[in-house]
This record gives sequence, C-alpha cells and structure tokens, in this order.
Amino acid sequence: MDKQVIENYLDMVKDLQIMEYDLENEKITESEYVKALIEVRAYYAENNITREMLDEYNQQKRQAVKANTKDEAMKALNNFFAK
Repeated sequence: MDKQVIENYLDMVKDLQIMEYDLENEKITESEYVKALIEVRAYYAENNITREMLDEYNQQKRQAVKANTKDEAMKALNNFFAK
C-alpha cells in the first residue's frame, strides 16, 4: 500500500466534502462539484484503491497513536511510515 496515494485520496475527499457544503450554499455550481467528484472517483479507480486499503491505513494510523511510553510511540510511528 502506498501511503501517499491513500493520503492524496483522503485529501481529495475532504476537499470534495467542502465543495459539497459550498454547493449547498450556492458558492459553486453543480457542474463544478460534479467535475471534482469525477476526478476523485477516477483517482480512486486509477490507483486501485479499495475499502480494505483504506481500513488498513486507518488501522495502522490508530495503532501508531496508541502507546504507553515514548519508545512505544516512536516504534509505532516508525513502523507506520516504513510501510
């Protein structure tokens, strides 16, 4: 799993959610929103992102946060960024 691909996708989704809010408040047009939605879906498909990959990414992120000592936290973060 390429973490950068997943992180890019999650950033795109977050931006899309903001655009949805802007659409509801008539700050952007529906065609602008649809264009962004198509781009996000295309990125998802082109990079073969799966729900399983997203779940695995989130699980690794959660594990990196859970630690009882500084050493455990550093080890978890190193493992997270090494994959």
